[in-house]
Amino acid sequence: ALWFLVSLFTIQVLTSALAALVRNNRIFLLMATIIPIALFLVTRTNMPFSVRSSMMAMPFYCLGYALRDIDFSGIPHRGYFFMILALFFVFIIPLNGFCTIDECIYGKSILLFYVNAVIATIMVLVACSFIAGKRISRFLELIGQHTLVILGMHTFPMIVMKVAGVLFFGNAVLSSLPFILLVSVVVLVVSYMMGCVLL
Repeated sequence: ALWFLVSLFTIQVLTSALAALVRNNRIFLLMATIIPIALFLVTRTNMPFSVRSSMMAMPFYCLGYALRDIDFSGIPHRGYFFMILALFFVFIIPLNGFCTIDECIYGKSILLFYVNAVIATIMVLVACSFIAGKRISRFLELIGQHTLVILGMHTFPMIVMKVAGVLFFGNAVLSSLPFILLVSVVVLVVSYMMGCVLL
């Protein structure tokens, strides 16, 4: 369940080592994107310390690095821009199929996988630009700072949701949505309480 922490550590080590070797920022971003994808495609077996998942996820880390200084609040007609991105995102999902980084599954096309991932990332950044500086942004920041323990133990509630979905609705995927929403509310409440105690 904590594969993403190991993967994040691996990514930070690899990018730091590459940044020490390559001083040019553009060349660094290009190499840090192309090399991991190439290594991911070449290696077909599971590797320790989530290295293969790290290779698959490293371009996202580089994308965040490249977009860190862009002011998305200055984009004209952000609402329309967001809706256009959302349409492309929804359209690509069924074309590419199921994807998951922890199991190194990118769907039918690795190109569609990364294109849709970039679209989703930009969508999140644009959405955040709408709430930047407002009270809800402080609330979301509070939740993000105090949910690692809950997220780290997400396997148990996911099992409960799947079993309950099968028992009550006969479908472990779609019918677990009410339970996911319930757990989400609990996470929000617990996170807020933890934040108030810690602050």
